[in-house]
Amino acid sequence: MSNESLHQLKNSLVEQGVRYCLPSYVDIHGVSKSKFVPITHFDRMMNGSELCTGAALDGIPQDVSDEEISSHPDPESVIVLPWKKDWRVRSATR
Repeated sequence: MSNESLHQLKNSLVEQGVRYCLPSYVDIHGVSKSKFVPITHFDRMMNGSELCTGAALDGIPQDVSDEEISSHPDPESVIVLPWKKDWRVRSATR
């Protein structure tokens, strides 16, 4: 996907009110893993900026001193999860 397409995708997500991305991957046992990334880091995230320690992932044969693992999210599989669409309104009144 081109940089322009990624920029359009980010703008679309921002327009929909997305504040965080959850890039995910599946470990060797089929368990989904993810981490919260602010939408402001979208471009860097799509280029593999989010790292995880392979030694901390069950089933990955790495030492703590080994390099961290980088994932590159698939922009074609982005979905917006419909969680708490009115969150800002409710949280502002509490």
